[in-house]
Amino acid sequence: IARLFDPLGLLGPVIIKAKIFLQRLWLLQIDWSQKLPSDIAQEWSSFIASLSYVKNIKIPRFVLRPNPKEIILHGFSDASEKAYGAVIYLQSVCDPSDNNTFLLCSKSKVAPIKSVTIPRLELAACLLLAQLTRKVLNALKLKIDQVLLCADSTIALSWIDTPPHLLKTFLSNRVAQIQELTKEYHWSHITSKNNPADLLSRGIDAQFLVNNQFWIQGPDFFNSLNSETELNQSDKNYLSEFKSKDSVCLTVKTSALFDDVICISNNFQKLIRIISLIFRFINKCKKNSKECGAPSKIERQNAEIYILREVQARTFGNEIHSLEQCGNVTPNSKLKSLSPFLDSQGILRVGGRLRNSILPYNSKHPILLPAKHKVTDMIIQYYHKIQFHSGPQALLYNIRQKFWPLNGRNLCRKIVHSCVTCFKANPKIISQKMGDLPEDRVNPNFVFNSVGIDFAGPFYIKTKLRKRDPPTKIYVCIIICLSTKAIHLELVSDLSSEALIAALKRFMARRGKCRKILSDNATNFVGTKNEINRLFKLMEQQDALFQNFLSEEEITWSHIPPRAPHHGGLWEVGVKAFKFYF
Repeated sequence: IARLFDPLGLLGPVIIKAKIFLQRLWLLQIDWSQKLPSDIAQEWSSFIASLSYVKNIKIPRFVLRPNPKEIILHGFSDASEKAYGAVIYLQSVCDPSDNNTFLLCSKSKVAPIKSVTIPRLELAACLLLAQLTRKVLNALKLKIDQVLLCADSTIALSWIDTPPHLLKTFLSNRVAQIQELTKEYHWSHITSKNNPADLLSRGIDAQFLVNNQFWIQGPDFFNSLNSETELNQSDKNYLSEFKSKDSVCLTVKTSALFDDVICISNNFQKLIRIISLIFRFINKCKKNSKECGAPSKIERQNAEIYILREVQARTFGNEIHSLEQCGNVTPNSKLKSLSPFLDSQGILRVGGRLRNSILPYNSKHPILLPAKHKVTDMIIQYYHKIQFHSGPQALLYNIRQKFWPLNGRNLCRKIVHSCVTCFKANPKIISQKMGDLPEDRVNPNFVFNSVGIDFAGPFYIKTKLRKRDPPTKIYVCIIICLSTKAIHLELVSDLSSEALIAALKRFMARRGKCRKILSDNATNFVGTKNEINRLFKLMEQQDALFQNFLSEEEITWSHIPPRAPHHGGLWEVGVKAFKFYF
């Protein structure tokens, strides 16, 4: 393609066919080492063979007659799905019966890879013609009497006659350029049959360009050119490219008193004071009142009721309307489960089943507050402050004595976590470093070789069938393996050495002899109950009978350190598990 030196585009119909072929190859993404598909290879071979006719194409370069009376420049544009182009002819007129027209130059481009509508491509061809016309007129040193530009697309011509600001961006930019370049020239419509630029948009082989008078001399202008052709401005392609007209509607919103005052402060009590003073001013204007000083209790109550009514009217408007009309909220309302109702002051409150309770009225029927509202946050912050910066749970409990904020738990947690005072006063918790586990806990051993022992009880059982006989007190001896955490339970009749020895004998008969026993120290038992006193005496004294038993069985009995009950956590967990399942 590059070897064909044709700056004037005289062979434009031939070269554009090669450009279209090159674009097809690019879309196929074929490597240099790959063979072409058979149909494309055959088409390329046919094109190469047709190039031999290029030497037979003859185009006269002397386009003007001597001493012409009028020189007319004609331009044509056309587009197809594959390419678009523009061609210019120069006509010299000596008299009405003596004139001739010859090809001057042409320019063509392949269509973009991205799909574009035919009307848009036609407009691009018109822009190409306008740019080529301006370039030719600047290059020629002749006086051109008339410039006629033609296109076969009525839609494109309609766009050219449309103000650019009414069109979409793509068309607006191109129409503005065309109007600027051709504002002194006239655009006309021509049929596709008589449009020589059609050869540029589709391409032809070189043999068909030999002695092609339609390409060399152009059409019969007097018969085909019709500037009075009606432009089709009702075509859907034409109308779809217009910008949608947006109607601008200006509204004036009157700002309510509450909306202005609520932005003044983040303090709920200050907000009440401001509202109460505003109401006092209104009353003074009406009744010539002379009240002064801080707002009274009644004034503050009235201001608070006004604030709560305004908040509820803005967030629970539909529910309030339903309650006023039919006495119930709609089934899909988020307040349905709270059974809301309106009190005598028009405040929305929680219903419930505590109407007969002796609790205060606000506690039985708290005032409903929305989850996302500035006043709700102000109320929670106020309660958090007067309750000495209490935690989320305590804060929610105190608020619900009068108010019922929706999603209250999360709101209280949010307020507490965002409180600067609480953040400063909350120290960083330092975790206690735990000591090493004892030797019997970390080394493998036989089951119940080393054990911990503790007692649970007392429990009461019936040992006789008669109802009047008193119940018998018993205890449960809990023995836990220090290696495997296995638990063995033995019933003990009382807290005596004989009963403990019997329990140990039953244990060893079933589980095997143990070598080491750990138990609580006497100081770990607190209180003054007889059972506890008897228990730590049993664990501490170990009389001669018990000492002899331990010596004969070669058992070592040890106590954990005094005032360190965490050393016995293993058997304490066992006691807890036994009591839970028991």
